[in-house]
Amino acid sequence: MSTSSTWSVNGTRIHRSAFHQLTYATIRLHIIGVTAFEAIADPTRRSLLGRLRVQGPLTVGQLAAPMAISRQAVTKHLDVLARARLVRIHWQGRERLHRLNGRGLKDVYDWLTPYRKEWDRRLERLRAHLGEPPEIRSGGDDGQGR
Repeated sequence: MSTSSTWSVNGTRIHRSAFHQLTYATIRLHIIGVTAFEAIADPTRRSLLGRLRVQGPLTVGQLAAPMAISRQAVTKHLDVLARARLVRIHWQGRERLHRLNGRGLKDVYDWLTPYRKEWDRRLERLRAHLGEPPEIRSGGDDGQGR
């Protein structure tokens, strides 16, 4: 048995007294990371991404103001989004601004594209059946925030 007071897991040192308090999810989040799919699974994080998409770079305080959760909770959600590379953080003076990183959603977009195409085909068939004109798509938005 090791006499060390810390353990190393994938290069991250964890104090032995705190190890039993950690859940598998917490260990995985801090050591292995989080995927975009896991990050957007939470409705609060999706809401934060939506606000950043519409309003642009915001501070934690600006993001937390209209929400029914604490600033600390918003910070934790933003940390998860940053680990998934969906949000970029940069300093402007003394403020820490959070900005949407649309390129981080590329994996999700790529995975959803075949499903979107299938639903587009189904909707076009329904429109044809109902006698409605086909929908015109602009084609300019690639969904990746570029």
